[in-house]
Amino acid sequence: MRAKVQLLFLSLLALVACAVPAGAAQYTVVTCNGQAAATGGWSLFASGPNTALSENCAASGGSMAAVLAGNQAPAASNAGWQVFAPANTTLAGATIYRKVGVAGTSYGYIARGITPAAANYQVFETCSGPADCKEEIARASVAWISARSDVNRIQVYVHCPSASCQKLSGGEAAAVRVSRADIALTDNAAPTISAGPTSAMFGSGNSVSGVQSIAVTFKDLGGGVAATGIQVDGQTISETPVPNAGCRTPYRRLVPCPLTLNATLQFNPASVPDGPHQVRVFARDATGANVGYSASFPVITSARGAVNGTNGSDQVKLSLGVRRAVSSGHRAPTPHTTLDVPYNAKTVAQGRLVNSAGQPVIGARLTVGTAVDRGVPTYADLPTDVVTDAKGRFKVTLPRGPSWRVRVLYFARALDPTPAGHGDARVRVATHATFAPRKRHMRRGQRAVFRGHVVGSYRPAGIRVELQGRRRGSYVTLATAATRPDGTYRLSYAFTHGARGRYVFRLRVRHFPRFPYFLGYSSPVNVFVR
Repeated sequence: MRAKVQLLFLSLLALVACAVPAGAAQYTVVTCNGQAAATGGWSLFASGPNTALSENCAASGGSMAAVLAGNQAPAASNAGWQVFAPANTTLAGATIYRKVGVAGTSYGYIARGITPAAANYQVFETCSGPADCKEEIARASVAWISARSDVNRIQVYVHCPSASCQKLSGGEAAAVRVSRADIALTDNAAPTISAGPTSAMFGSGNSVSGVQSIAVTFKDLGGGVAATGIQVDGQTISETPVPNAGCRTPYRRLVPCPLTLNATLQFNPASVPDGPHQVRVFARDATGANVGYSASFPVITSARGAVNGTNGSDQVKLSLGVRRAVSSGHRAPTPHTTLDVPYNAKTVAQGRLVNSAGQPVIGARLTVGTAVDRGVPTYADLPTDVVTDAKGRFKVTLPRGPSWRVRVLYFARALDPTPAGHGDARVRVATHATFAPRKRHMRRGQRAVFRGHVVGSYRPAGIRVELQGRRRGSYVTLATAATRPDGTYRLSYAFTHGARGRYVFRLRVRHFPRFPYFLGYSSPVNVFVR
């Protein structure tokens, strides 16, 4: 009959386990079972003689053991393990995996919940003496759900209630060994906010774009803050677990998550439609059911970002030209889309940006890129902040060097992937080369030798150079050569026996396809023949 009653009790217990009271938020902590008993909140207790307590929960197959020895004169005593619910929580139930042994008459075993008023015991498993404990000894575990909402402690122990306990020749009169205890805790308090939230987008009144930070401090009174997130117009758009390895299910500590959390949440306006919204942050506790919210803040979002400049628009006209740089106080020359300049000349790119109505786009940030003029251009942005003035004008000094292709881009909004307007220009730098005769004074019939080198970056071998001589006011080509890998060359010209007087020579270098310099000439030199 007793066995039937026990089975009925377990069936009812299973049904109760499926019916959590409305409004009761719970989380479960797995204790012992591979970690020290104290980590899961367990502590030992004992009174009277003949007690032995130990634990090796961290070891494989380990347990919390409580033993009463029976080989001495018995006296009233007990030995066991207990766990308290953390502050602001109560014990909702537990499943305890234990091994019970009772060998002596009058020795007993008890598992119970206790309320703060110690007289309120919630015994969920008990037996006394070997005959009465057969089923407890046979079972591997016991499951319990508290019928009260104020239980804050569980005790599992063996005891000898009086000196009438039997003295045995063996070592253990009663023992309980707990290898695992899954403890269900009730936590009905939602997290609160102790500081913040603060963000540059709150109260600005301007449309926001790009990822925005929200700083906030959450506090919790029970199992701790397990996750934080952002809601927009009442809909959750992001939720992130806290970066705490212990705050992951299955929980292994009674307070698994931080009670205070300083968080910086990231809000991406592109995750919601453009326009006005109400934004708030929240925290979820270890139960997963209790959620605390901040106040809502009005925010205007724009996935494309803010308009770039006053009078900025998707329809603009961007004019661009390049010119030689001039000293302060001198009149600047007219810019051109293609400009030929001597080697090492200083140049400026300038232009104007207006919208489709002809209004200047004021304060717009422009992207200026340059590419070496040799084959397909690969543009790199200049590290220069170029902003249009009150008339929509802009200018930027270009780096000295080889020939450049210049491109200026205007993006109508801060996050636009493609420009609304662009302008292109080109600076063609003349080739520069040194040029000198080996001798300036020659005799008739001798050969004049000229040497030098072509300078400039990205210089290949094989650049064609031409020796030219002046004849009747114009130059004619007398000889050609190709540069060596180091850019040097050698040219020569043989004077006739009838030559006499001063002769003028120069070097001409035509544009070479892989060399980012264009047609250039050396300074003329004189050679005298007598």
